[in-house]
Amino acid sequence: MSGQVAIGEHIYQINLIYNDYSSSLKQGRFEDIPEKLREQIDNHLSRIREAESSGARLSSDAYYTLGLSAYYERDFSTAESYLVNAVEINPNSLQARNLLCTIYATRSLDHLTKGRYEEVIEDSKKAESYFHYQSIAESLVIMGYVYKNLYLVNREEEYLEKAKEKFEIALAIEDPKDVRNIAAALNGLGNYYALTGNYDVAINKHLGALKLIPHYASAHHDLAMVYEAKMGESGSNIDEWRRKAIEEWKKAVYFGRSDPAFSEDDIAAIEKRIQDLQQV
Repeated sequence: MSGQVAIGEHIYQINLIYNDYSSSLKQGRFEDIPEKLREQIDNHLSRIREAESSGARLSSDAYYTLGLSAYYERDFSTAESYLVNAVEINPNSLQARNLLCTIYATRSLDHLTKGRYEEVIEDSKKAESYFHYQSIAESLVIMGYVYKNLYLVNREEEYLEKAKEKFEIALAIEDPKDVRNIAAALNGLGNYYALTGNYDVAINKHLGALKLIPHYASAHHDLAMVYEAKMGESGSNIDEWRRKAIEEWKKAVYFGRSDPAFSEDDIAAIEKRIQDLQQV
């Protein structure tokens, strides 16, 4: 029992620090935590790992804390391993399930951009298996993006409609004060309408997301894509839509540099796209 109490204290101390820097951590800026506090976190994590190595039976919360820490440091494989253990011990751990789904959604999008379609399907199916349907907007938004990625791989309409359903339910049940999930759901609906050719509705959804979170890099990225699509419409003002697309691409680069969802390759690709549009 004393070992469990000690581990619980380490978990508590880690969470105290994470709570103080929650805004930065949600944006992937682990480096915002001062070095001295990061050292404290590493020390607490080491003690938990030592307990596991010595044969102590860790709780679901302990594995979740290890997984969360790995996730914040963008070590998705390690995070996945710990979080799977957390769910095995406590199948009702919604926070562990949500974080697993987030990892799978993020990873499947990276696979998608690199043309690794089998991996997209594999990670998306994993997300489905861990998704615990409850009236929690965050869970629904995550799965909306998972289904969108699946649709982009196999173009099966059922996945696109599932994505729309999840985004709409999230909007219906979310607390208006939680702008992060609302913005993510609006942006997801923008993706849906863009994929179905309803560009004007898509633009309104993306702009709605950006009104809530002006630094939302993914929304700037997705809006730029819709503006480019508008360039191809019959009778459109191509130069005006090109100007708007370039403006959004530049914002995506600016905000994307501090967004963990954007890799260096992503930023380079956007910068190349801006150059191409400017040379037309």
